[in-house]
Amino acid sequence: MEFIDLVKERYSCKNFASLALDRDDLERVLEAGRLAPTAKNNQPQRIYVAESKKTLAIIWYGYNK
Repeated sequence: MEFIDLVKERYSCKNFASLALDRDDLERVLEAGRLAPTAKNNQPQRIYVAESKKTLAIIWYGYNK
């Protein structure tokens, strides 16, 4: 696949299902993120895992909703 074809076919998801992720799948996603390259290898990543809507609200809004 050519790069231009990839760019034309990309999709940005803006709606997410509220389904729980299997623990093994979550660990695979987190490992992939940990191994992904960063700009200039600065590695300024912070990854938060919210397992409840309450926790997500605290992370997202900074308070308990």
